[in-house]
Amino acid sequence: MLNISVLKYCLKFAWNDMSTRKTRAALTILGISVGISALIALMSIMGGMRYQIEDRLNRYFGVGVRLGGKGEMEVPDYLAESFKMMNMVSDAYPTISGSGLLGGQNVFILGIPAGKLDDYLSTVQFISGGKLNETDKGYILVSNGLMSKGDLKIDDRVEVYAFSSGKKDYFTIKGVFDPGLSFGNIGLVVMKFKEAQKLFDAEGYASEIVIKLASNDQIDPFINYLKKLLPDAKITTSKEILSKINEILDIINVTLLTIASISLIVAALSVMNTIMTVVRDRIREIGILKAIGATRSHILSIFLGEVLILSFLGGIFGIIGGSIASRLMSDAFGRLTNIYITPLISVDYILAGLSVSISVGLLSGFYPSWKGANIRPIEALRYE
Repeated sequence: MLNISVLKYCLKFAWNDMSTRKTRAALTILGISVGISALIALMSIMGGMRYQIEDRLNRYFGVGVRLGGKGEMEVPDYLAESFKMMNMVSDAYPTISGSGLLGGQNVFILGIPAGKLDDYLSTVQFISGGKLNETDKGYILVSNGLMSKGDLKIDDRVEVYAFSSGKKDYFTIKGVFDPGLSFGNIGLVVMKFKEAQKLFDAEGYASEIVIKLASNDQIDPFINYLKKLLPDAKITTSKEILSKINEILDIINVTLLTIASISLIVAALSVMNTIMTVVRDRIREIGILKAIGATRSHILSIFLGEVLILSFLGGIFGIIGGSIASRLMSDAFGRLTNIYITPLISVDYILAGLSVSISVGLLSGFYPSWKGANIRPIEALRYE
């Protein structure tokens, strides 16, 4: 067993050795910090991405379930009124959607009851004009990207064509909004539910029924009820989508971390080389220490103490560097794609970074330390 005085001596010996060889120690710490920086940066960006996706989905779905059919428009719209009469349901309404054209441009058409767009797309922000109300007839809302791309203005009368039915009709643009969700190069057009039914030639049917529940505790019982009532229906919740997204993110995360671990291998080789050099340079001192009573564990502790200091400092600088790098990478990605991800730096990531740094250091430094601790005193004293 090592007592406190021996442990202090081991750490002091290790620190003095690092102080006399500053360049070598600095390069070893740099090698470790680069590897840890890469890990911290990737973990924080992926963590931020997961958090933002989960937040968007929760806001998009709310406390509720979306009920759809096997095809595009197979759900009877009267089900919404039936669900609203249930005690556990706070609200229910039908929506209908499909692809089409507006003035020759590809668009995604959404038909929804007046006043429900804010609930259906919780990320939506109205920019100009008015919202759809119960008395409106022949009016639509258009996403801001489509407005600028099509050189459109409020009160313009435009033709809207639905692919599924082959029907077209004319509508007046009443307002402009930012959906807050990416639809790629396809614009979003919102119209009243009944008018969309006529355009899609699907009167009496909806693409899905949005069902809002009073609390999260009622989601699972309600889903079981729906499966018994409508076994062929497609039931969607934020949990299901999030689990599938997480599976994809896990694959991406493992791939990126595997690439980043290459730098840790380089750091491990650097630590091993440093300790081997220290052992070679300190052979005579090892012989003297053993001659005056130092045990194998004492010598092993001296070298592992230096490994511990190098690894700890490399981990600290790596965490700082990774935090800075994650923000720089996020800003650069945001400028390129206009998608900004806020990195998530958590205590778990910091502890993981330190643990990996110390573990890699101790594992790579143990063999040369063990070799040094097993040198016989007579061989060490003869070494020139």
